[in-house]
This record gives sequence, structure tokens and C-alpha cells, in this order.
Amino acid sequence: MRDEEAAALIAAGRLLQSKNWPFGRRKIEREAGESYPAAVARVIKTLSDDEKAALRECVQWVRSYERNEESRG
Repeated sequence: MRDEEAAALIAAGRLLQSKNWPFGRRKIEREAGESYPAAVARVIKTLSDDEKAALRECVQWVRSYERNEESRG
């Protein structure tokens, strides 16, 4: 898994576990030998298309914000 993909999945996991996630909070539990990003990817596969679209949009915004902050140094 590429670093960029892992970072996006970590951001997605944070959003999904947030009390404020509009579709209802999701618990991310790793299975034996599974990384946290892989666990998030597994949970994302269970989401509805609407929830996936909303999550994708939010993650894109978060990652864009993080890259902007990093470039400001």
C-alpha cells in the first residue's frame, strides 16, 4: 500500500469513528495481522454508495488541507 493511500485511509477512519459522522459512527477493529488502513478499507466496503461518496469527498478535503499545511512548513 502506498503512503498516500494509507494516509487517506487513516483520515477516512478518523471520520468514520467521529461522533459527528452524519451516517452514524463506525467502529474500526483490526483483525489478526491486519493493519489499521486495511481495517478501514474493509469497513468502507460495507458502506452504502451515498456514504462512500460523502466519505470520499471529506477525505479529499482533509488530504488537500494536510498537503497545504505541509507546504507552508
